[in-house]
Amino acid sequence: MGAAFRNGLARLIAASMILLAVSLPALAADYTIKSAYRLTFTSIGVTKGDFAKKYDLAIEPLTFPTGIEINEALLTGSVDVGEVGIAPLATLLTRTSDVVAVGVTDIGGGRYKTVVRKESPYKSMDDLLGKKVAIKVGSGNYAAFLTYIKSRGWKESDFKIVNAGDQEAIAALTEGSVDAVIYWEPIVSTLVAKGIARPIFSFKGVVNNPTFLVMPREFVKNERETATRFIAAYMDTQELLATDVPAAAKLVVEGMSASGQKVDPKVIELAIPSVDYKIEMGPQVIADVKATWQLLKKTGKLRGNEPDWNVAFDGSLIEAAKKLRGE
Repeated sequence: MGAAFRNGLARLIAASMILLAVSLPALAADYTIKSAYRLTFTSIGVTKGDFAKKYDLAIEPLTFPTGIEINEALLTGSVDVGEVGIAPLATLLTRTSDVVAVGVTDIGGGRYKTVVRKESPYKSMDDLLGKKVAIKVGSGNYAAFLTYIKSRGWKESDFKIVNAGDQEAIAALTEGSVDAVIYWEPIVSTLVAKGIARPIFSFKGVVNNPTFLVMPREFVKNERETATRFIAAYMDTQELLATDVPAAAKLVVEGMSASGQKVDPKVIELAIPSVDYKIEMGPQVIADVKATWQLLKKTGKLRGNEPDWNVAFDGSLIEAAKKLRGE
């Protein structure tokens, strides 16, 4: 075997090893979870922060615009956990009993806001009657919108609804193709921070919608240790959001920047306290889901039978995570 051949072979093997090292994910953690990633304070925090490392857990994020798309990923087993709003959860539970809500990400209608272009004449929801409004149909803030217009004696057809994902909503108001955006944080704050929009309405007091962590039932059963470690990391994230807003805002801004959205940390600091970060699923939280299901059913947004509420929620992972955290 000639020297040239041996040298060439050595270079080929070295190059292959480098390629393999780049291609394969790091295997430092003993536990791995596939998590649906979306632009929310909690999702950004748990994914971009170091909380999971504390529990020897690696989070593999898969990006989705809203809980509507996450529903499909949960149904197909593409992800092990996802953040799902109250309306998507009600819809999902109607479709299958193979998933279970294991915790609350945050709660409060203050996360939902209506924003309009800064130079527009609109000052209230009344001014938007007959106007183009971007919103994610089927989402939690869509349910909040339905609740509000019902209280005002309005119908959905009184508005020109444009069904839009998060990035689509940002682009639509930026381009001026819609008159308003009704969305959740930090999407609305992103539009305000860009100097494009100003808020005219908050759904605080209209609804108290919780958002949920949802897992496939088989994953909870077969990968309970991994699921518990994720919940523990998630609770650490919630604690940061509740107790150290500047540090949480810095983490959120880094996550938004990675998604191509530049936001002033001060804007995020003002938005983070708009909801409460409590993971427990108490009786009122469950009652809110039932009420949302009834609303969607009555307005013709749902098909199928009412879910078995007795098996739709499982708080046992929260208790296990508390022990893991030393509570």
